[in-house]
Amino acid sequence: AGLFAELTRRAFKPAAVVCAFSQAPEEKIATCMQLVFDYATTAMFTTFVVRQDVTKRGCTEEELARVADMRGIPFSFLEDAAQAFQRGLDANEPFVVVTGSLYLVSKLRPLVQQMATES
Repeated sequence: AGLFAELTRRAFKPAAVVCAFSQAPEEKIATCMQLVFDYATTAMFTTFVVRQDVTKRGCTEEELARVADMRGIPFSFLEDAAQAFQRGLDANEPFVVVTGSLYLVSKLRPLVQQMATES
């Protein structure tokens, strides 16, 4: 994770980040949040529910807020992933990075494709 984090930091700084984490131990979430904030100028956290696998879901706002507060990490949460992505675009950074969960990426992919064909 260290090499990946360093390469990401170099490639995407500054960036707006849209992020969702699967449920995990607090320490793992805190470590991942810190990696995001190493290169994010703006970070929006969101959540997801996987319809075909009811055991898979993203962390709730309360879970993320608790970890962020304990570590002093700035925190913004939007329930709707599309709104979080739009806020990332509105940040007017060179990059919008969608990370933390492939479920989130797959949820936002049709929106990104639609935006690409409209522009």
